[in-house]
Amino acid sequence: GSNPVFPSIHFINPYAYTYNHFKINVAQKKLYFDMLVTRRILPILQVLVKLNIIRRFYFLHTTSSFEKRVRIFPFYNKLQTITSNISLHFRKAHPITIKLQALKLLNKTMGGSALILNTSQGLLTHREALLQGVGGVLIYTVY
Repeated sequence: GSNPVFPSIHFINPYAYTYNHFKINVAQKKLYFDMLVTRRILPILQVLVKLNIIRRFYFLHTTSSFEKRVRIFPFYNKLQTITSNISLHFRKAHPITIKLQALKLLNKTMGGSALILNTSQGLLTHREALLQGVGGVLIYTVY
């Protein structure tokens, strides 16, 4: 059922929702955590797996057909510290758009860091966006 206190999952910012869940649970050094997932959150998780931010995730069986939950396993090293840091840059008002030409220039100075962009081809790392020949809106920086 719907809860009048909490807004529906459909009206939230999927980038901030995923980022906040990740940061809070990693700060608490949890080996895994569960969160709601929508079709807009799934591509975020897939990119985070590609970048070794999270090791893996899987869908949990739920009784509700409206609510899909996933269990997420962050990637830690032996010392139980997160190996990569992630920053959220997405904002609805005045999003940061990076054109292909700017992406080519940025790529030379990125080193081991990665940008995650929302492009016309979906959610991509900046390296994938360069291969596809597209720019996009900056969502996260991973360093």
